[in-house]
Amino acid sequence: MKKVTTTSMFLLIVSLSFAQIVDIPDANFKSVLVNGLCADLDGDGALDGDVDTNNDGEIQLSEAQSVYKLSIQNENIASLEGIQSFTILENLICGINDITNLDLSQNLNLIFLECGNNQLTALDVSNNLALESLNMHNNQVTAIDVSSNTLLFSFVCYGNQLESIDVSQNPDLDFFVCYNNQITSIDVSQNLVLRHLNCYGNEISILDLSQNSNLQKLSAQENALTYLSIKNGNNLNLIRMFAQDNPELKCIEVDDETYANSQDCNFPTDSWCKDTTAMYVEDCVLGINDNQNNSSDIKIYPNPTKGNLSIILKDLADVISISVFDVNGQLFFYR
Repeated sequence: MKKVTTTSMFLLIVSLSFAQIVDIPDANFKSVLVNGLCADLDGDGALDGDVDTNNDGEIQLSEAQSVYKLSIQNENIASLEGIQSFTILENLICGINDITNLDLSQNLNLIFLECGNNQLTALDVSNNLALESLNMHNNQVTAIDVSSNTLLFSFVCYGNQLESIDVSQNPDLDFFVCYNNQITSIDVSQNLVLRHLNCYGNEISILDLSQNSNLQKLSAQENALTYLSIKNGNNLNLIRMFAQDNPELKCIEVDDETYANSQDCNFPTDSWCKDTTAMYVEDCVLGINDNQNNSSDIKIYPNPTKGNLSIILKDLADVISISVFDVNGQLFFYR
């Protein structure tokens, strides 16, 4: 009976030992974990060595669960299968690889993620509630949901295929770079601490930054802008304002026209740049010159617009004519 018990215990220990090995199918991923200077094991931010601390050529679960930071850039890695076992991981740098899928649903402590220059078509960070910095540039992502990442401070997603981004649930967003996508509209009215916005090379038509009183740098060139407002009470601290290459943009709303017109363009050095066809004005909203006393009976929308303009009149009886002028004072509709 004693012999049987000993044998049973031995088999149980062997079984548990095998269960502790993390399955890492990608040979390049496993190689850098076993041999590379890739891991911070004491939480000080510096890389201490590889993950295979017992030098057995495998990654035990206990070893994976001791890694605070993992840096595995430019290692020809196609899959990070096994990363789920790195449950205390706070910092993951895995850019310049060939990763097509990234499952971070078990990495609940993740604060910093840099996965740029891969082959990602989708990225799910909905479980990463502690995430403060996300850099996913130069991938093939068509949509990204960051509504759960309420602590997000820095968001870099340029060079993807995004058509829209909702950052309304990211009140701490300070640094937002989304250039070279296919974005048609962007709302940063809830991002009150935003200091840096780079959205050039998209298809944005209206950009209202009137709520962003901390804004210091704006790059919005090469869009489809018809309206831009930087009238936020902080233009004196706006050191970069790039809005050129927007041929339909005629009006840029500012705090002070005189100050805005005194700014020189020294692109690409921080300065203020616009097309010569665009004017700095303190109010881009078209006025209603006639029938002021009854203006509540008149509705005009959307204003501004580069498409259809709707004019609703409560009573047509006393209307003799309707004239619509553009921001340059040119008549383009009369009836």
